[in-house]
Amino acid sequence: MIVFKLERFPLVCRMCLKPATDTGMVSLDKTDPLFDGSMQDFITTVTFEIAKSKIPLLPQMACQQCVELLKFFAKYRMKLLNLHLFMNSLIELKSSNSAPMIDLFRSKPNQLAMLFKDLDLCTKSKVFVEDLIKEFPTYHIANMTTTNKENMQDEQIVDPLENGPSAFYAEECTADELAELIPQQVSNQKKANEDEHYQLFEVNEADEELGCIPVKKTAKRDRRKELLHCDKCKFVTYYPANFRNHRAVHIKRENKVYMCHHIGCSEKFKDARSRNRHYFNVHKPHVCDTCGLQFSNLSGLQTHKTRHLSLFNHCCTYCGHRANTKQDLRTHVNTKHNAAYFFACEICGLQFKRKSIMIDHMETHTNARKYKCTRCDKSFQKYSSLDRHKKTVHENRRIPCEHCDRTFLKREVLRDHIEYVHNIQTHFTCDVCLQLFYEQETLNAHKLRHENPKENECKTCLAVFTSSDTMKNHLCISYRDDYICCGRDYRYHYQYNKHVLIKHGKRINARVKPDPYHLLGYLRYKRKRIETCPKCETTFNTRNQKKLHMETCVGPAEDDQMGQDIEHVE
Repeated sequence: MIVFKLERFPLVCRMCLKPATDTGMVSLDKTDPLFDGSMQDFITTVTFEIAKSKIPLLPQMACQQCVELLKFFAKYRMKLLNLHLFMNSLIELKSSNSAPMIDLFRSKPNQLAMLFKDLDLCTKSKVFVEDLIKEFPTYHIANMTTTNKENMQDEQIVDPLENGPSAFYAEECTADELAELIPQQVSNQKKANEDEHYQLFEVNEADEELGCIPVKKTAKRDRRKELLHCDKCKFVTYYPANFRNHRAVHIKRENKVYMCHHIGCSEKFKDARSRNRHYFNVHKPHVCDTCGLQFSNLSGLQTHKTRHLSLFNHCCTYCGHRANTKQDLRTHVNTKHNAAYFFACEICGLQFKRKSIMIDHMETHTNARKYKCTRCDKSFQKYSSLDRHKKTVHENRRIPCEHCDRTFLKREVLRDHIEYVHNIQTHFTCDVCLQLFYEQETLNAHKLRHENPKENECKTCLAVFTSSDTMKNHLCISYRDDYICCGRDYRYHYQYNKHVLIKHGKRINARVKPDPYHLLGYLRYKRKRIETCPKCETTFNTRNQKKLHMETCVGPAEDDQMGQDIEHVE
C-alpha cells in the first residue's frame, strides 16, 4: 500500500507537489517583474539556496493556482519592503536628513504611488516629495520623544479610576459598597460635564461684527433668526459659528501661497493653476532618457521618443517622403506641398512656409542688433547671422574640397567650385519648376510628379490646393530670360520676386530656365556680383566696399533732414 502520493515526483508542482498536467502548468524559468527575475530565483530568495547540481532534480513546474498565490505573496512582500523603506526615511527625515526620502521618491515613484493608494495615505492622486518634506513638521512624528524603561519607572503611575475611587476604597469597602460608590462617582462626573455646557460665554470681535449678543450656551447651537449671506459666494446659514468658519476658509484661500514643486525653485503663485503652468512650461519635467531633451507634456515626449526609433512608417502621398510620426508628416505636407499654408510678414507681405523663418525675416526690418557675439564686439540683426559668424570666424568650420586643397565656409559655394573648377556636376535642376537636387535619381523621381500629378495638384509648380477652382486661379510659374531689374542682376528667382513685390508692389512667380549647355556653378561664377547698401541702395562691386560704406551711411532720409537743418542754421 502506497502511503505518500509521490510516485510522480519530480513531475509535480514545486509548491504543492501535485502531479503535473498537460494544461495549467507554468515553467519556473518564466520571468515576471513581480519576481524581479524568474520564479526559480524568487523561490530561492524567500527560502534557501540549493546547490546548482541538485536544482535539476527538483520540480521545474508550478500549477496556475500556486503561481497566483506566489504573485500575491510577492506583491505583499514588496509592499511590506516599500513600507519599511518609507518609514525608515521618515525617521531619517526626523533627523533633518531628507536624502533617503528624496532618493526613495526618485527610485520607486510607481511603487510608492501604489503603496499610498493601498494605505489611503494621500488626498491627492499625484504627490511629490516636496509636499511631504513641507508638511512633515506638522506631524506628531516631528515632535515625538523616545522613552525607555528607566523613564517609565520614574513616571507616576496613573490610577485606572483616575477620578473615581482610589485603591484605599477598594481595600476598606465591601464589594456591595464599592459597586454602589462607582456609579455615583460616574454620575457626578457626567453631571459636572453637562454643567460646563450651560455656562455664559463672552462675545469676541467676530461675533460683534455679525451682530451676536451674549446668550446662554446650551446643548443646542446658537441660531440666528435671519440668514447670514457670504459676500464672496452663495453660502447662507442661520448659525454664526458656521458662518465664521466659512469666512475663515475664504481668508485661508486668499492668503495661501502655492510654491513651485521643483527643487531649488522659489517661485510663488496665488493659485494652483498658475503654479502648474509654470512648473510644466519652465522646468519641463518630462525628460527623454536617450538624449536628455526636456518636454512640458508627456505626449510631446512620446512623439519625440518615436523619432529615436527611426521607423519612418508614415509616407507622403505626393513625393514619397517618409516620416517617423504623423505630426512630422503633417508638417512636411504643409511646408512642401500645401499652397494655402504660409506665414506672411506684417510689414512687407512676404510669405514663408515656416514661422521661424518669418520671425527671422521680420527682424531685418529693424535696425536693432540685439544678437551680440560673446567672443568679439560684433552684433547682428538675426540669430542665424550670429550663428554663422560664430561657426565661420571663431570656430573656423570650413568644408574641404575632395579634389583639391581649398576649403570653403558654405557647402553651396563648394558645389559651385567643384562644377566651375573641376567640371563635375553637383547640381541637378528641374527644368520645369527649377527645384534643385544633388542626385540624379532624386531629380528623376521628382520629374515623375510633373508628369503624373495628384488630384488638385498643379503639374507645373506642384502646389496642392483644396479644390480645382482654387488651383485654376493660383499664381503659377512664369518664365523669363534673366533676373535683371532696376539695373541689377538678382541672380536667384526668390530674390528677384522679393524685389518686385517690395519695390514695385507686384506679386509674381518668375523663373529662368537653366542653360542645358553649362553647369550651374559655371554660370554663377561668371555672373558679376553686385552688392547694394540697404539704406541708400548704392551699388558696389565687392562686399568689403559695401561694409566700409555702411559704417558712415545714414540713408537718404537722414541726409535730406541733415541738409534741411544746415539751411535752417544758415
